[in-house]
Amino acid sequence: MSNLKVKIPAILIITIFLTSYFPNFIIFAQANNLSDYQYQVDQYRSNYAEFQILKNDYQTNPTLNNEQKAILAAKQTIAARELAMAYYALILIDKLKSTGVVYPIVDAAITDLGVIGQFHFKQSQDVAKVITKSDLAQFTSTHLTTLASQADKLGHAQVAIKIAELIQIQNDAKLAYDSITPGLKTKTSHVNVKNGLDQIVSYSQQINDQISALSQKTTETGLSEINLNQYFEGVSLSLNQIRALQSRLINIIIELDTVYVDR
Repeated sequence: MSNLKVKIPAILIITIFLTSYFPNFIIFAQANNLSDYQYQVDQYRSNYAEFQILKNDYQTNPTLNNEQKAILAAKQTIAARELAMAYYALILIDKLKSTGVVYPIVDAAITDLGVIGQFHFKQSQDVAKVITKSDLAQFTSTHLTTLASQADKLGHAQVAIKIAELIQIQNDAKLAYDSITPGLKTKTSHVNVKNGLDQIVSYSQQINDQISALSQKTTETGLSEINLNQYFEGVSLSLNQIRALQSRLINIIIELDTVYVDR
């Protein structure tokens, strides 16, 4: 029975990194998906603790009865884990959709997360078919084969959320810019107004280019093949650089609106 294990999949390891670098990503989910996720995580922890006890009992006293108790506990643990992972995918979909942003990496993430969620819901049901140690080993082997690609897509989806938030800010800035330009028609010869408008164009282009570059880099990066700390540190740095540019852009729009717009 020493080979009877409930492995922590790579996708959960990715989640730990995401939570470290993006600590607020989960709070935006719809309440039902969030509460379901939290409930299943609690169930997983409780079931896993019980599984460890029953596995140790079997290793100490390897009877058929103890083996079946350990397998049942493993199945309950896996079912809770799979449901938690499925609801986690739905939480990320909720956040992406809430931005209202249409952008290739965002659209792709929503599609990928839908597939991931369906897979884990199905796995939570399929584990009921496990009867023997051999069944459990086969189930785990098949399961882990799928998780490597999911880890990439999950990481990409989290970055897609941050990109969508940046695009939201760009869209809001564009609306603000469009609202002040009519009031600046008589001031375009003013040096400060001219410089401000030129900077808006320049910053907007820089931001859009950097968002595009981050999106492309994210899509092309396989998270299973790199150092996760290094990757997410790089993502955080890129996000901070874009946010700094957006802050300058917004400040210029506010200054033009406050000081120069005719009302």
